[in-house]
Amino acid sequence: MKIEHKRYLIAVVCIIIALIFVKLFSPVAFIRKGFLTKFKVEEFEDQYIYELERIGRYGADEVENIYMFYPGLQEIRVEGARKGDRPKVERTVPFLYHWEMDKDNDAYKVTIGKEKYYFAWLFN
Repeated sequence: MKIEHKRYLIAVVCIIIALIFVKLFSPVAFIRKGFLTKFKVEEFEDQYIYELERIGRYGADEVENIYMFYPGLQEIRVEGARKGDRPKVERTVPFLYHWEMDKDNDAYKVTIGKEKYYFAWLFN
């Protein structure tokens, strides 16, 4: 009985640690070939778009859908960083959202409640 109690305690601790990591690293956006880079900002400014222009990106033909994992209940708004258009964000399954990539945008402004992020796909 003592060994089962220790296993149960270890399982609970592991679940708590996993939930803390999910909260710390969310939201997470990704495409078929990897993760998108996330920049948390106070306000959306043109300076960040200029910085993103200096970094290489995947070609627009290689990316069709962008997926985002967010384990929260707040409203998600997505806007193209360059054109300002708003792609339709759909919930695929609970906590997993996706939108279609616009060929003219290589970065997106994502607003979740009061928090603001830039998401861009980058490569070396």
